[in-house]
Amino acid sequence: MAVLEYISVSGFGSYGSKSQTLTLNGQGPVAIIGDNGAGKSTLVSKALTWCLYGKCPPERMGSGTRAISGKAVVGSDQHEAIVEIRIIDPDNESLDWTIVRERKLTGADSITVYDHGTPLADATQTMIDGIVGADYETWCRTVVRGQGDPWSFAEATDSRKRAILDAISGAAELEEAFDRAKVQRSSAIKAHEIAERRVDDIKSRLARIDVSATERKLKEWTTEKGVKLAEIEAEVKGLHELHSAKIDSDALLSGSLKKRAALEAAEPELDRKPYQDAVVAAEKFYRESYAQLRAASEEATKLSGLTLGDPCPTCDQAIGPIVVKKLGAATSKRNILESEAKKAEAETRNCQKIMRDADEWLVNARLEWKDDLSALPTGSEEAPAVQRELNQAVRRLKDLVKTENPFQSRFEAEIESIGKLKHELGVTQAVAQHAKWTLNAAQSWLEALGPKGARAHMAEAALASIEVSANRWLAVLSDRGMAVEFPATREVKGKLREEIKTIVHIDDNGVSQQRDLLTFSGGERKRVNLAVDLGVASACGGSGLSLSLLVLDEEVFSGMDESGKAAVVSALHNAGVADVVMIDHDPRLSSALPRTITVSRDSKGHSTLEEIEHG
Repeated sequence: MAVLEYISVSGFGSYGSKSQTLTLNGQGPVAIIGDNGAGKSTLVSKALTWCLYGKCPPERMGSGTRAISGKAVVGSDQHEAIVEIRIIDPDNESLDWTIVRERKLTGADSITVYDHGTPLADATQTMIDGIVGADYETWCRTVVRGQGDPWSFAEATDSRKRAILDAISGAAELEEAFDRAKVQRSSAIKAHEIAERRVDDIKSRLARIDVSATERKLKEWTTEKGVKLAEIEAEVKGLHELHSAKIDSDALLSGSLKKRAALEAAEPELDRKPYQDAVVAAEKFYRESYAQLRAASEEATKLSGLTLGDPCPTCDQAIGPIVVKKLGAATSKRNILESEAKKAEAETRNCQKIMRDADEWLVNARLEWKDDLSALPTGSEEAPAVQRELNQAVRRLKDLVKTENPFQSRFEAEIESIGKLKHELGVTQAVAQHAKWTLNAAQSWLEALGPKGARAHMAEAALASIEVSANRWLAVLSDRGMAVEFPATREVKGKLREEIKTIVHIDDNGVSQQRDLLTFSGGERKRVNLAVDLGVASACGGSGLSLSLLVLDEEVFSGMDESGKAAVVSALHNAGVADVVMIDHDPRLSSALPRTITVSRDSKGHSTLEEIEHG
C-alpha cells in the first residue's frame, strides 16, 4: 500500500523560502491545528494537489468554483514556489517516487519525477496520474475533502444532485451528443419543410397545366377546318359546273371552242391524298420513334451516373449488379430505338420527296395544259370570269389543306411538361420521405440521449452505487445503526414527483425509524454528509487510488465536538486509510489524536510547522 512519506513546501502561498516539511509515512491519524489563515489547508490540500496536478482543489466562488494555479501560488514576497513530495510503499522497495514542482513568477511550471532518486527525462501528467492512481477530478473528489468542496451530495438540491450524478456516471458526456442530436433535428425539420414545399410547388404547377383544354381546342380547330374544306370544295364544284354551262351556252363556238372545252375538261389533276396520308403516317411514326428514343436516352443517362457500390441518390442504398444490368439493357434499347428512329426519319424524307415530285409533275403538266389552252380561241367573256373565280377557289382550297393545327405544338409541349414534372415530383417526394425518416431518427436519438433516456438509467445506477458505498462508510462512522436512502420520487398531493431526497434510517431500540437528515444534530449530520461524500468518491472511481490518504478539512466537521471528530478520524484509519489528516482550528483536538502539527505565522508572516509531543 503506497503512502505519502512527506510533503515539503517553500514559497507557496503563505509559506516563506525556508522549507517546511510535514512527515506522514503511514503513522496514523494526525491533527493539523492553528488559527484561521495560519496556512493549514495551504500546506496539505492545496500544496499537495498543486504538486501533483499543477492546480489547487476547486473552491466555491459565487455560484461557481475556482482552482488557483499559475503564478498565483507564489507567495506575495517570494520569487518562486517549490513543493516536493515522496510516495513509497513500506512493504515494496520497488516503489519509490519523488515529485518536485516549481513555479517562478514568470514562465511556466516545471516538474521533475524521480524514480528511486533518479530523475526521469520524460515525466508527464499521465505518468503522475498513474503513480497516484487518479486524475485531478478523481483526486479532488476522493482524497481532499472539505473547504470549498463543490461535491457535497446529501444536503444538495435535487438539481445539484442530478448534476453530480451526471458527472460521476458519465452521463454528462452525453450532453455533447444530445446537443448534436438537437442540431440534427433542427436541420432535419428544415430539410423536410423545404422538400414538402417543393412537392407542393410541383403539384401546383401540374394543376395549372390544363392539357384537356388544349386538347379540346385542338379538336375544335380540326372540326372547323373540315367544315371550311367542305364549303370550299362545294364552291369549286359549283364553279366547275357554272363554267361548263357558260361554255355550252355559247352557240357561236366553233369546233375549236369544243376542242377548247374538251381540253379544259382534261385539266391535269392529281389525287394528293395518298401522298399526304403516306407523309402523315411517316411523320407520326418518326415522332413516336424519337419520343421513345428520348425516353430511353433519359433512362440510360439517369442510370449511367450510377457506379457499382455508390449510394443511390434516391434511396441511399448501395448500387448493385441489377442496376448495372439495367444500365446495359437501357443502353441496348436506346441503340435499337436510335436505329429505328433514323429509319423512320429516312422514310419520312422519302415520302416527302415523292409527294414533292408528284406536285412538280402536276405543275409542269398544268403549264403545258395552259399553253395548249391559250392557243385555242375563247368564246364568250363570261367563261373566263368564272374560270378566274374557280382558280381562286382552288387556291384557297389548297392553302387550307396545307394549314397546320396551331394547337398541335402547344398540346405536345404540355404533354412533355407534364411528364417532366411528374418525374421531378417522384424524385422530390422521395427526398421528402428521406428527410422525414432523418427527422424521425434525430427525434429518436434526442429522446434516447435526453434527461429521461439513457442519462436517467445511468444516474439511477450511480445513485444506487453511492447509496451502497455511503452505508458502508456510515457503518464505520456511526454507532447508532444508521443507514441512508435516496428515493428518486416522492408523492405530493397524490401525484409522484421526481425529486431525489436524502432519507436516514436509524435503529431506535430495535425499531427502525425513518427521519429527514435535517432533523439530526450538527455532528450526526456531518457524519452522514461525510459518509455520503465518501460514497460519491467511491462512485467517482476512488477504488483505483494507489495512495492511501484522506485529507479532511475543518468544514467537514463543523458542529462536531473534538471527541466526535477524533472518533471519526480513528474510524477512518481503522477502516484501512493509512494517513488520515484532520485540519482544524481548535487546539483541543491535539489531545484526541496520536499526532498533532501546529501551523502558525512567524514574525515575517510566513507559515511554520511544529509537531506537538504527546506525553
